[in-house]
Amino acid sequence: MKMKKLLLFLAMVLLSASGFAQPYRSYFGSEYTKWSIFSEVIDAASSIEYALRPDATIMIDDVTYYKLAIIYMWPDTWSKNVNDSYFDEYFLASNHYLREDQTTGRLYLRTSSDTEEVIVSDMSLKVGDSIRLWDYDGWPMPFVRVVYDDDIPYAVVDSVYYADGLKHIHTSAMFDAPGPDVNLEFIEGIGSNLTPILNYDFYSTEGMYCVILCYENETYWQHYPFLGLIDTCFMEVVGINDIKQAEIKVYPSPAEKYIYVDSDSWNKSEIIITNILGQVVKDISFEGTRTSIDVADLKSGIYFVKSGDSVVKFVKL
Repeated sequence: MKMKKLLLFLAMVLLSASGFAQPYRSYFGSEYTKWSIFSEVIDAASSIEYALRPDATIMIDDVTYYKLAIIYMWPDTWSKNVNDSYFDEYFLASNHYLREDQTTGRLYLRTSSDTEEVIVSDMSLKVGDSIRLWDYDGWPMPFVRVVYDDDIPYAVVDSVYYADGLKHIHTSAMFDAPGPDVNLEFIEGIGSNLTPILNYDFYSTEGMYCVILCYENETYWQHYPFLGLIDTCFMEVVGINDIKQAEIKVYPSPAEKYIYVDSDSWNKSEIIITNILGQVVKDISFEGTRTSIDVADLKSGIYFVKSGDSVVKFVKL
């Protein structure tokens, strides 16, 4: 009996020494996987969907990757299911490929033009560790609070915590965009809180948000309301490109407590402020060429000021 206990103890020690650990939750479902991303650039907002299926794979250097579809979600395509044949063209045309290592919780990205993999999520990171931020195609780095080593930017882990039963790796790197900055995080089984592939092609110096709204597979669904404003996985396209040139000015932007609205001429007007979902948050009447509006009670986010046919965007801090 003593010998059995001793052998059991030695086995446990050996397992511990060999780094035996419970694997992290998979990033991929057995039937499909979807990431719904909120996308905002200057004067429009919509959803981008990233999706993959286990039957859409590619072999590169004897390694199997899942093909990733990147779909700009318009109202007529949102009702399509990821398993529908409609999506085949996106999977077959995709040049982004993913694979995972559940032991480390790492998610790897490779594209048809890359000769090496990029780590886009890593659950093995500890406080003080760093992860490289890859610069795609020469786009300006959209992050602040990064550490540079030989001109290569790195995000540094400043905390590790658990929420909804999932491990979160929080970094000090912040996505620099209009409105509140967003810290880069990695979420167990989901990936980056920005996009699953940290694709900077969608970012520019003019400012653009790409933040995850929902993750879904056949057995799991998780929603991340962005700034507490967006309670859906799908953003219908909101834009002002086709609206008459603004005859009003709105400033400052970003704003903390007040915004000022200037009109080209003296008139009696109704000012409507809507959030990015089109919901009216303020309805104000004024007479004259200038008025101030208290926006201190509004949540942080993107808003539109409409007066007559004029529409102007501002950001509330």
